[in-house]
Amino acid sequence: MEEKSMQEIMDKASVLIEALPYIQRFNRKIIVVKYGGSAMVDEELKKSVIQDVTLLKLVGFKPIIVHGGGKEISKWVGKVGMEPEFINGLRKTDAATMEIAEMVLSKVNKSLVQMVEALGVNAIGISGKDGGLLKVEKKYSNGQDIGFVGEITEVNPKILHDLLEKDFLPIVCPVGMDDEFNTYNINADDAACAIARAVNAEKLAFLTREDHFVITVASEIMAVLCLADDMEDLKRRLGNIIVAYNFEGKPVTADELHATGSMAALLKDALKPNLIQTLEHTPAIVHGGPFANIAHGCNSVRATKAALKLADIVVTEAGFGADLGAEKFLDIKCRKAGLKPDAVVLVATVRALKYNGGVPKENLSDENLEALKKGIVNLEKHIENLQKYHVPVVVTLNSFVSDTEAEVAYIENFCKERGCEFALSEVWEKGGEGGIALANKVLETLEKKESHFAPIYEDSLSLEEKIETIAKEIYGADGVTYSPAAKKELKRITDMGMGHFPVCMAKTQYSLSDDPKKLGRPSGFTVNVREVYVSAGAEFVVAVNGSIMTMPGLPKKPAAFGIDVDANGTITGLF
Repeated sequence: MEEKSMQEIMDKASVLIEALPYIQRFNRKIIVVKYGGSAMVDEELKKSVIQDVTLLKLVGFKPIIVHGGGKEISKWVGKVGMEPEFINGLRKTDAATMEIAEMVLSKVNKSLVQMVEALGVNAIGISGKDGGLLKVEKKYSNGQDIGFVGEITEVNPKILHDLLEKDFLPIVCPVGMDDEFNTYNINADDAACAIARAVNAEKLAFLTREDHFVITVASEIMAVLCLADDMEDLKRRLGNIIVAYNFEGKPVTADELHATGSMAALLKDALKPNLIQTLEHTPAIVHGGPFANIAHGCNSVRATKAALKLADIVVTEAGFGADLGAEKFLDIKCRKAGLKPDAVVLVATVRALKYNGGVPKENLSDENLEALKKGIVNLEKHIENLQKYHVPVVVTLNSFVSDTEAEVAYIENFCKERGCEFALSEVWEKGGEGGIALANKVLETLEKKESHFAPIYEDSLSLEEKIETIAKEIYGADGVTYSPAAKKELKRITDMGMGHFPVCMAKTQYSLSDDPKKLGRPSGFTVNVREVYVSAGAEFVVAVNGSIMTMPGLPKKPAAFGIDVDANGTITGLF
């Protein structure tokens, strides 16, 4: 018991010794703490944050808390039957929403005051409206009206200095007024930055946790596994994974946590490609499967290189179209692995093209040449995208029994007019025999046409330039907009020396745009980048566009429910 008590004392002493230089350095200095995000929703985390900030006050710092409340506002907007609306990543705040926002922020403000007071420290909650603390003007987002959202024009720090001198901990609610005394909601990050400048703060700290679930196939571990050359490269990449940032804003890696070896041990066998066989007993290598809509979408480098040693011709798959799978295969995997494809097979269906031409799903079996002519612009864009990489293109149609000769003939002529070879694939009906025509066209292309493959952008471009190149050249967008958080993260990633990484765009697979409802070949749209993060182990930067989810939901009855195996080892329910 005495031993345990002594150890506790030694532990506390060690912490104090480590903290002493910082206590001395920041004694009587102003520290602005921006507090928000998911960290405000978790009650235990909220208590911990308030305890930490209160401790800063007790050891001689002068903290000021500036808090947000976006998630709470969204919750209350939903409770009253209103739908939260965002423009370019910013909440649109009409009069009714502003009323709710001010009420919610005031409630949050007083709850934080209560928590600080309970810890024995004097706190006072104020709004940006109090004492003219925050003066604002109406904010616009790329010229679009977003309602009662304010841009700070002036900060009056006197009220904060007065409260600090009287030994209060000010807790600021990000609401301000314009010259006409209209009330505006203010982004809490902007408010914290403006206040920190106005009071000449020694430090500005952001205590925000904005995390979310990511499906396994979109995880950085999957990307690392698929891009690693060997065990040493795997360990290097695993060690570079950023798991957190310290209070100085510097990344904390898996290597620093001494987790690299244990992760590598878990992946030792997973690193080996899997040899399987088709229903016709043809060998195939299957290894890795990140989704191309929310990840980099390619099988493993090791599998591809193993196959190249075993065969004269290797076919590998990169799904979700030339805007997602192919782009990432060509710009990420080929770049990283030094691969140079000799040809690309672009797979389409008559049904999909008619759907892009406006035909409802229930009518796709009916011949409709007019809809096909309208929807084929989608295929045209995919062809153009692939040709930008200077690789020969073969177009194939996955044949359906409902396809008509006229529809197939129209698509074939369309492709040939654009310099593409064409073949019909009947593999679904005839198995391997149904793919002979396509195989012959691929062989013919390899013999007669040269590939001059090159990625669509250079490593030397900025991350913003890479994102905009993909958005404009591949998606057909007019431009790109960025949420404030995305802009901030792009700068941080660049400052960390990772601006040369390629970009991995997370976008809906249902449209060339970031809006799944825009079919065909949309134009006159912008791509909204709402989130950016770096996968330092995979060595690419992920840009999340539109409302895409990185953790898609399962159906109410997953397919796994119907799978079983009997006493003889026979598996049922797979097909």
